[in-house]
Amino acid sequence: MKKVVLSIGIMLMSIMCFADGEPEAIFLSGHTINHGDYVIIDTEQVYHFQGLEYDVFNVMYDDVKVNMKIAVNGEKYIAYNDEFTAFYECTKHGFGVRKILFSSPIARDKYDAKEFRQQTILGTKNIDPCVALKLIAVYLPQMRVEYNYLAKK
Repeated sequence: MKKVVLSIGIMLMSIMCFADGEPEAIFLSGHTINHGDYVIIDTEQVYHFQGLEYDVFNVMYDDVKVNMKIAVNGEKYIAYNDEFTAFYECTKHGFGVRKILFSSPIARDKYDAKEFRQQTILGTKNIDPCVALKLIAVYLPQMRVEYNYLAKK
C-alpha cells in the first residue's frame, strides 16, 4: 500500500514539476475506507479570509470527486472545494467543524448533517497541525452520502 501511495506521489510531483516549474512536496499521506488513498501536498498558495492569511494544502484522493484544499492559520482550518466550505477550529471545547457552507441545496444533500457532530474531538486545547490535517482529510469525506443512498430515501 505504501508503495502505491509513494508511486502516486512521485507521479504527481513529476506532473507538477512540469506544470509549475517547481515540484511541491508531499506533506502527509494515508488511507480512507470509502475514498481510497490520499496525499496532502504543501503549496505556496495563500488563502485570504477575514483579513487573515492561511497556508494552503491540496488534498487529493483516489476518488477525485472529494478532492479539496485545506487552509491553515494557527488553530483555524478551512476545508473547501466547489461544493462546500467547512470551518474547523481548535478551542477549549475541542477540535471540530464549527460551521459549514454549501454552494447549493444539491451539494448540501450530498452530506449527512448527523456526521458533523461526530467529528468533534473533545477535551483538547491544542492540536498538532499534522493531526488536524489528517483528521480533516479522513473524516470530512465520510460525511458525503453517495447518490445510491439518496435514491433509497
